[in-house]
Amino acid sequence: MRSFMSNLVESVFVSMCFLIVTSQAKVHDVTGLTSLNTKLTEAGNDKLVVVYFHANWCGPCKTIKPQIVDLAEEVPDVEFFKVNVDENEDIAKEYQISNLPTFVFLKASKKVDQFSGANFASK
Repeated sequence: MRSFMSNLVESVFVSMCFLIVTSQAKVHDVTGLTSLNTKLTEAGNDKLVVVYFHANWCGPCKTIKPQIVDLAEEVPDVEFFKVNVDENEDIAKEYQISNLPTFVFLKASKKVDQFSGANFASK
């Protein structure tokens, strides 16, 4: 028979996993140029889209990731997409990404702004 403590630990673990999965879902993975174009079309012309370019090896990208997830939850009217540049070199090339992390802001699929770096306070 399982102890109360075992059940409690399992329940907390499952709840934490659920929160991680649902919060991550606010920042949508882009898996290719076709995927990005489809997501941009779905976002429509009125919605601001933030595309977060990152890499698994990028320290500042790892540092800022929780803030991106929090921001995506705080502003549900903005779509957040993340692009791993190592897996999507074609997208990185199209958007001329040379520094990481880089944030590209799009409206009606057109770039309206862009900045690089992980210091939110200065932006």
